[in-house]
Amino acid sequence: MARISSSLQQQYSIHEDGWTETLAGLSLLVKQIEEFEKSGDNLNAVYLLRLAIISSCYLAEQIFSKSVAAYVDGVLRGCAKQPNGQREKRLLENWSQDNTLRKVGISRAMKEWPEILTGTKFNRGEGALQALGALTKKRNDIVHKLNDRTQYSQPAQIAKSAIFTAVEACKEIEKHFFPDNNFFYSEWLKEYPVANSGFFNLKITS
Repeated sequence: MARISSSLQQQYSIHEDGWTETLAGLSLLVKQIEEFEKSGDNLNAVYLLRLAIISSCYLAEQIFSKSVAAYVDGVLRGCAKQPNGQREKRLLENWSQDNTLRKVGISRAMKEWPEILTGTKFNRGEGALQALGALTKKRNDIVHKLNDRTQYSQPAQIAKSAIFTAVEACKEIEKHFFPDNNFFYSEWLKEYPVANSGFFNLKITS
């Protein structure tokens, strides 16, 4: 992880991509939510909590998109090395062109693509991926409903739970496609550690 320092001895990380930038932003959001909550400014704390929920879902969407792209690329390169791999290569290339996230949507893609590509579905009935489903539902409510009337009694704790859920889901998503690899952003989680704050569930936002 590269770093640069200014003349005032402030250090800045040179980020890997949008995932690490979002993780860093979420770290700052949580600190600000905590400050608002301590001062009794629950209204502004909730405003930032909503941003934290939306941004946490973005982490999972990013890792899914990146993992699928890397997996498909690896299969295509493998096909190119096989004597009879050209047909499979063409089929996968055609599938990739017809099935983009823009066309299919992230929810449908996460439901269908893992089995299509790897032969195995995501386990969305428990753990981090189940919690990600609840988090995504809350994100959709925030984005699409005209007025989110949810009562958020502990904004900072809910934000931490959302981020923890998203990061753990990211690990599971990547592991599904690359079971032998360590999580790509492990070093960044040392820089921006995410504590075990429990998985997100809709009950904590009611």
